[in-house]
Amino acid sequence: MRARSKLLVASVIIVGLVLLVMWSLRPKPAGKDWLSVSQPVFGSRTNANGILPTVSFVISNAGPRAFEFWIPWLECRARSDFSLLATNDVPRGSLPLPSGATTNMTCDLLREPLSGEAPLFCCQIEWFESEPALWRLGRKLEPHVSRTMDLFSSQWVPPWVSQSTRARGTVFTSNIGVAEYFRLVHGFTRSDWLEELARYEAAKAQQATQRQTYTYRQSHYPGADEYLRLWARSAFVSYCQSYTNISEQIKQH
Repeated sequence: MRARSKLLVASVIIVGLVLLVMWSLRPKPAGKDWLSVSQPVFGSRTNANGILPTVSFVISNAGPRAFEFWIPWLECRARSDFSLLATNDVPRGSLPLPSGATTNMTCDLLREPLSGEAPLFCCQIEWFESEPALWRLGRKLEPHVSRTMDLFSSQWVPPWVSQSTRARGTVFTSNIGVAEYFRLVHGFTRSDWLEELARYEAAKAQQATQRQTYTYRQSHYPGADEYLRLWARSAFVSYCQSYTNISEQIKQH
């Protein structure tokens, strides 16, 4: 009886190992193929205080598995003077979205846009593949899994530790084009960013050659407008990194 129990446990471990190895070696679909987002639509909703102007967009999971997403940056401004109509200064936590599902995201605007004027909108969406059930099984089977895999490869790292096999990505949406929004509202352009990046890489190489260390000290705390600009700058850098072949572009500069 005891021998059967040991054989059963060994069988479960072996099956679990096979499944985990198959999962860790599986082909990973490109990140851009998982999350899709619609163009923003401006509308309104009614509550106890009256009619509130809104902006909405639909997020869809076209990937083979569930993922979680969150919105680290969102901005809506008036077209005439770029005054702020909406922002997510307190971003929410991540939200799950099963494969094949869609969800509607709605944000209230601070005021009604001018008659006949369509506001300017742009937002950043980050997402990552939800943790597979096999990873949770692998944790429960530790340290047996790692000890067994060490027999085949001493360099093997459990996927639930490395997180390297989880698909992830960054997606943007805007009603005037993402690059155009950053250029028009904030004056950020891809060419300026590439020049800054090239200068940074050159300075880093010089620092390594001269074995120098530089320390940055913040001289002041940013005000509200400066904070929003810094926040938008961070989103712009993420956009450039996600949609630019950086190494080739730097060589061209």
